[in-house]
Amino acid sequence: MERHSASHLSNMMNTEDTPTVPHVAIVDDDAFFRRALERIFSSAGFRVESFGDAENFLSGYIPKPDACIILDLRMPFIGGLEIQQRLKDRHIDVPVIIYTGNADVPVTVAAMQAGAFAVLEKPLSSELLIMQTRAAIASSKERRAKREQTTLARARLEILTERERETAQHLAEGLSAPRIGEALGISPRTVEAHRVNVFRKLEVKSAAELARLIVLAELGET
Repeated sequence: MERHSASHLSNMMNTEDTPTVPHVAIVDDDAFFRRALERIFSSAGFRVESFGDAENFLSGYIPKPDACIILDLRMPFIGGLEIQQRLKDRHIDVPVIIYTGNADVPVTVAAMQAGAFAVLEKPLSSELLIMQTRAAIASSKERRAKREQTTLARARLEILTERERETAQHLAEGLSAPRIGEALGISPRTVEAHRVNVFRKLEVKSAAELARLIVLAELGET
């Protein structure tokens, strides 16, 4: 397996994303309402893609960064909830906002449990719709950045040997060299040698900094 230096991986973690134009995909069989939403989002600076039915959307949509999908709840054949489930089945991680003329409690609960960012009720407020869409994109971007940081933190720890990782875990827990040596069946002097290697390879300067890296690497593990 290819190994990268800690500094290279750290630089990757600190690289800022290139700003992109927010993108929205609208799925609604009502042409009049769909065009109205297109105008609203275009005026707000979004790049807009729209679909008149679920079939065309599911076959033609390509996920994009900084995007949100706006779904009408009730459409012929395939409605918003089913589209949402199909996106989930395909592992398409783009936030979804559903709107409906009758946002009753069971529908709202079902949509939110399936992962919808929001369920809005018609008639839609343009300001609220734009605000919620921007919030959905920001939330998704933050979640994606955290996942990337976790992945890179795990890659940094892969630089270590198995014994160094064991030592690092104990160091992060605040154990002394004698106690680590006792736990691992090695001498305190060997523990100190491993500690030096761990700090050098990961380019950390304290046990606290090491602990933060390990916690980050463990995010999402249940």
